[in-house]
Amino acid sequence: MRDGWTDWSSVKRCIDLAAVATDLLGAPQKCGGAGRLWWLCPLHPDRNPSFCISPGRSEWRCFGCGARGDAADLLMRVRGITFAQAREALTARAGGIASPSRWPIDHPGPRAATRAEAPKAAPKPPPGLSLAEALALVADAEQRLWAPDGAAYRACLLRRGLTEPTIRAARLGWTPGVRVAKQRGGGCFPAAGIVIPWFEGVRLTMIKIRQPEGRQPKYVEAFRDGPRLYPAPSVVRPGMPLIVTEGEFDALLLAQELEGSAAVVTLGSASARLDPAILWLLAGSGPIFTAHDADEAGDRAAAGWPARAQRVRPPGPDKDWTEAARSGVNLARWWHDRLGGIERPVRSTWEELARRRWGSGPEDETPGIVIDGPRPPRSLAASGVADSLDPYARVERAAIMEFDGGLAREDAERAAGLSTRGNSS
Repeated sequence: MRDGWTDWSSVKRCIDLAAVATDLLGAPQKCGGAGRLWWLCPLHPDRNPSFCISPGRSEWRCFGCGARGDAADLLMRVRGITFAQAREALTARAGGIASPSRWPIDHPGPRAATRAEAPKAAPKPPPGLSLAEALALVADAEQRLWAPDGAAYRACLLRRGLTEPTIRAARLGWTPGVRVAKQRGGGCFPAAGIVIPWFEGVRLTMIKIRQPEGRQPKYVEAFRDGPRLYPAPSVVRPGMPLIVTEGEFDALLLAQELEGSAAVVTLGSASARLDPAILWLLAGSGPIFTAHDADEAGDRAAAGWPARAQRVRPPGPDKDWTEAARSGVNLARWWHDRLGGIERPVRSTWEELARRRWGSGPEDETPGIVIDGPRPPRSLAASGVADSLDPYARVERAAIMEFDGGLAREDAERAAGLSTRGNSS
């Protein structure tokens, strides 16, 4: 050890340079003689692959621009980080946290080429839907969400605080039902609800379906093929603060409200495992804030992150960031205060409180604090009140009662005044 760091020359001998290059640059464009691997050089305009890695060597070289270096040099140049940050990431990757055999390798790099390997079984297809079926589901669900029969599900997403541009950019959708193959025991089971696709570039890596309240499981994984971070690893930027939420909806909401002040990602759930490949993706990021839900599962998930990550719980009494936004917390102001060094930002400033109306307005369905906005929040307690709501408002109310209230769709529509079936005159 030198000054608390593992000796860099020792670390370099354990690094699969081809795997590092694949993580940063994608799969090699060409495989040459003697096992050499070639990429388009990331350091200059390159039409013919000139960036080369030779088997058994710990250095790369570009025959176009003349640049050369080791794994740390490549990480520094591509990610724009310091040598200390690159060394920390590569050291974590090479020692203790994961053995070289567990590193993500998408092609036979130098280490694999010099090792006798036992015959491998044919790779198993991703669980759930096939890729073609999954892509078709994403396209169909996205189209359905913006069709007339998707109004109820759009209302649910808008009620979560997401704007229409955010919903469209995330390619969220809705499906009335899809049959998903069981991972164990064979057979299929139906899943319905809001479709959440994960992409890395144009590659689909996962589809989750958020089912209505009362249906189990709450989330159904319909397709999976190597997901890492949501919305994508590319949102992580060198030096930019990184906020990690528990689920996709909170991640989209905070990213929308912070507008580039911080990168916001999620592993998908409180139980998702934080493995070395994920830590590798975060090399060079700014301070990390684990913003999981304010419950025991969220605390356990946050505790699994490196010591430099700071635990940030949603302002009480709210459990998550969507609840905080619904209850009137200005998430943009709250997080800017937190990122600026304020350990416990106030829940609401006097100016924010002054902009609210206290008591019932002439058109409010229930008394209480009503936050000014395009549409006052509706209460489930008023679901049976006969009023003159427009059709869109009735559809919105039915969706709220189905997804958040746990009612069956027919009961929710009847309670919202959309259906008279079963009512006596």
